[in-house]
Amino acid sequence: MSRATRKLEKRCHTLGVQAEELITGGQYDDALACLDEVLAVLGELAAADPADARPQVSRALVLRRVSNLLLAREDPERAVRVLDERVQVCHDLASRYGLDIRRELANVDAVAGALTARRGSGAAAVVLLDSALGAYLPLLGESGDESDDDAELASEFSLALINQASVLMAYGDPTLAGAAADNAFRFYVGQYGKPGWDAAVMGKIAKAASALLARVGRLDDAVSADECLVGAAREAAQAGGSAADRTRLASALAIQGLHLEATGMQGSSEAAVECLTESRRLDPGATMVEIQAWDQAQAEAPPLTLAMALRAAAKRVGDPVLAGLPECLTGAPDSRTFRISRLCEPQRLPEYAAKLAGISIELLPVAVREGLRIGLEAHYLFAVGLRENPIGGDQILRWRITWVRLVLECCRVLVTESEQPSGIPLALDLAASNIDSIDALLHAMDEERRSNGSVPPPDRDESARLLRDCLTEHAELIDAHGNRQFGQPLLRKAAALGGRIR
Repeated sequence: MSRATRKLEKRCHTLGVQAEELITGGQYDDALACLDEVLAVLGELAAADPADARPQVSRALVLRRVSNLLLAREDPERAVRVLDERVQVCHDLASRYGLDIRRELANVDAVAGALTARRGSGAAAVVLLDSALGAYLPLLGESGDESDDDAELASEFSLALINQASVLMAYGDPTLAGAAADNAFRFYVGQYGKPGWDAAVMGKIAKAASALLARVGRLDDAVSADECLVGAAREAAQAGGSAADRTRLASALAIQGLHLEATGMQGSSEAAVECLTESRRLDPGATMVEIQAWDQAQAEAPPLTLAMALRAAAKRVGDPVLAGLPECLTGAPDSRTFRISRLCEPQRLPEYAAKLAGISIELLPVAVREGLRIGLEAHYLFAVGLRENPIGGDQILRWRITWVRLVLECCRVLVTESEQPSGIPLALDLAASNIDSIDALLHAMDEERRSNGSVPPPDRDESARLLRDCLTEHAELIDAHGNRQFGQPLLRKAAALGGRIR
């Protein structure tokens, strides 16, 4: 090893230590600047010896740290660029050095999903996080569960799963959200006592799980999560004893007391009084905040599940609409199921998606809330079903045309009738996904026309009109609420497509 290389490695180590100290001190902007220097030095090391994989491995780890910091700092534009760079580095490690990049790519999807949700693109976040969880699961199966690295992997998976639960509560089926929350906290509890287990991570997961489980009425499970939350908060308060630690413990005790009170179980009232009494003694203000938040949550309408929306559809348009749908959609899925892509047999996801899409389109004009709930579920089943089981020929055209029509109808309702502040961001999110589907359809239709000697099947004009309308309306939506730079090319594409219709 040359003197210059040793000097660069020493500089890299010094900067890394400095960055971690800055992060610990809450000086995130300075830490990011320091990590940028680390990346520059690693670039020099990689250029000096292209055969050495270590600088690129270190670069992947530093980029992971940077992307997580940017997520915490609410800097989405730069975070997206860093995630793209992470993917490039990962593929370089696989192609040039034969290294296993599965975990890094799983983490990229997990961070991208959390980032996408914060930007209001909840539908895209659901699909990204489903993909991340699917990538993590085989890695957990391979894990020996005996090292700090295994504990870190378990932490990553649990945090991705609780993020998915939160996103599903806002944009998906609350029943599945509750299952994801329960599985997330119970999985991490199961890691207790293993090297690297982190009480702070346990507290974060338990707090989110408790709120989500209570929201869907699973109060007994919420109380189980509360026990973990109180335990983690009490451990931190006893170790540090700061005012902030006592406030967090008071909040955790208040939450547990309120949930115990609401369960109505024998002996729960006494336990609730004990929790609330200790909470008030530690921090009466924190106790009152949690009581007010609980009262507000109780005043809200219960979240609309997919099963509830389908029952409403059966009442409005007739029971036959549910024929052929499995129990996992019309009732409650298995409590161990926490991924949309595993609700039922993967090969049947597009079939069920098409059935739900038809119900949603029929219901949207008369019951917006229920129609959107069913429509979003159909969108997710299409997205994960066609991702995991790509199908070609007439099938891909039929499924994708149904999917495109569904998303257009959902966007129309979100723009004109949805009372939720998330309506326009979600419409933009769905439109972006639809544009990708339209591009795939146009490519397939061009291939079909070439193979048929430029004679399209009779129904292709109808499909072309649908695609033209989608492109036109999505362009108008993007112009009004997004970016004209992207809207105008879509209008030109729509005009060209219109010229092909007989």
